[in-house]
Amino acid sequence: MHIFYMDSDVDTLNVFHSIIPLLQSETCTFRINVSKKELFDTLLSEKTSIIFLDTRHDDGGFSLAKAIREFSETCHIVFLSDHVEDMSFCFKNLIRPSGFILKPAGEAEFLEIIRSVLQQNCGTVAARVDKICLSAQNFQRILAVGDILYFSTRGKKLVCRTREGENIEFYGTIKNLSSRYAGNFIRCHSGFLANRDYIRGMHKGMLELKNCTELLPISKRHRAEISAFLRHGA
Repeated sequence: MHIFYMDSDVDTLNVFHSIIPLLQSETCTFRINVSKKELFDTLLSEKTSIIFLDTRHDDGGFSLAKAIREFSETCHIVFLSDHVEDMSFCFKNLIRPSGFILKPAGEAEFLEIIRSVLQQNCGTVAARVDKICLSAQNFQRILAVGDILYFSTRGKKLVCRTREGENIEFYGTIKNLSSRYAGNFIRCHSGFLANRDYIRGMHKGMLELKNCTELLPISKRHRAEISAFLRHGA
């Protein structure tokens, strides 16, 4: 799997560099700011590549994305932008992106998309799990993933909300859970991680879950990813 990064933003590039060691065990080849010729030559032989592309790229982000899509129906285009207004345009044309990352971006946002694509195409990363072990100072508890609606932050701890209405406090971070269990959960907000199997839809900009009367917040940073999930289930 070839993963392309096409953006000159230094801060975001540093974040992208930091995720490369986390994917060492996978068959990924990372290419940063290559020429258009090299990009298209690679797509000719491997069209399931992931391309992280700045909407304001020097070659014209949207025009380059359209050319990529015309060339390959199967590659995954993920737009990067620090302009929130670009988001609506990305999903209103025929480019069919796999995601939109609003800068400044974090490691978890890149990893979630990459692992989701690898799971679809390789079945090796972000594999779905059946059970999760939660640990706190005085207990350990193993839960079936199907019993968990969502995770949220509460002070220095996390809370696991079950479909039976139980709130279980434990130690951890949303970022680590998001990276480790990307096959089962999707991040909708900096403090919330929802079970993919329970997502029903969006209601007034909030995430609606099955078997749950609460609505979870959706941040601007994660709105495009949630929208893409609702359209494609990816």
